[in-house]
Amino acid sequence: MRKRAAALFMVFCLTAALAGCGTNGGKAEQTAAEKTTEVQTAASSEEKTTEAADASQTPAAERPIVCLLMSKTTSAYSGAYFSNFKEKAVEYPDVEWIAFDAQNDPTLQAQQAEEAIAMGAACIMMQPIDGTALIAAAKKISEAEIPLVICNKKLTEEGEPYYTCYFGPDCYLEGQLAADLLHEKYPDGCNYVHLGQDTSDEVGRLRLAGFEDQAAEKDYKFECLGVSPSCNWSAENGKTYMAAFLTKFSGQIDAVWAIDDAVGYGALQAVQEDLSGENEKVQIISVGGQEANLNAIKEGKNYLGTIYQSPILESDGAMKIVNDIVINQKVPSEKSISMELPVITVDNAGEYPPAY
Repeated sequence: MRKRAAALFMVFCLTAALAGCGTNGGKAEQTAAEKTTEVQTAASSEEKTTEAADASQTPAAERPIVCLLMSKTTSAYSGAYFSNFKEKAVEYPDVEWIAFDAQNDPTLQAQQAEEAIAMGAACIMMQPIDGTALIAAAKKISEAEIPLVICNKKLTEEGEPYYTCYFGPDCYLEGQLAADLLHEKYPDGCNYVHLGQDTSDEVGRLRLAGFEDQAAEKDYKFECLGVSPSCNWSAENGKTYMAAFLTKFSGQIDAVWAIDDAVGYGALQAVQEDLSGENEKVQIISVGGQEANLNAIKEGKNYLGTIYQSPILESDGAMKIVNDIVINQKVPSEKSISMELPVITVDNAGEYPPAY
């Protein structure tokens, strides 16, 4: 049996075993089994399998396995990341690429980490759903002496000893860049509101800290009028909370610092639908690079800019690092490697395709 078929068979067997061994009773374990995973090989079609095998000097049964533990595949960003992962796999034909979808469930992702260990993975890539909860899984991977490349979002500081390197966005830097961009627009100072995220989320915490620390260090004359509840990365929530701010601080808001493009676009809708006539000049900054936001930036009216974070660049960079580790025995000398994060404004928005 080919290694891919054997690997998938093992995954499904392990999944069934995990579902049958708990202490919470049959109903709870059935729920866990139903949630378990959509396990997919990166080159899922027979055509891609044949193409990769023909291009490789390594027999299929001898290729080292690399497992990607995705947080989810359902958002626009993660969907683009996963699609590129599948397409890019054929460019590294000496590796057997396999992906797991944890469906945004940290418990499930921890189980999948154990499955990847049992499969004898040569390297594991992880997009940790929770920077603290997945430390135990990272420790198990480390104890199994399997290189671990953390992607997309870092583990918290306590988890650093257990991974080989991190590749993805520097979320703290994204906040700093947003502060610099706002200062360029308002060098004499401004009033802003923050449409944010629960700071227990590492991305939201770092982006907010980067912005606030940069403003304090550079003595930017920013005054924060209000911080929203967690927007949960939702345009609808961004619109709702922004509409409330426009009512509460009508005519006083110069700018919005939004946690990501979805939230920022919701803020834009609220500004455009505001009928008071007092909030027409509000400027918005976010992180992302979605098509709708790039178009709004090009208009040069209410959307000042975004920090461009491309899932294509992210998955490309992570896969190259992993291939170097597995095939070339080349381990990065840096513990943390940031992907490119261009600042997009009306001056260069036309130079970038939608990030996702």
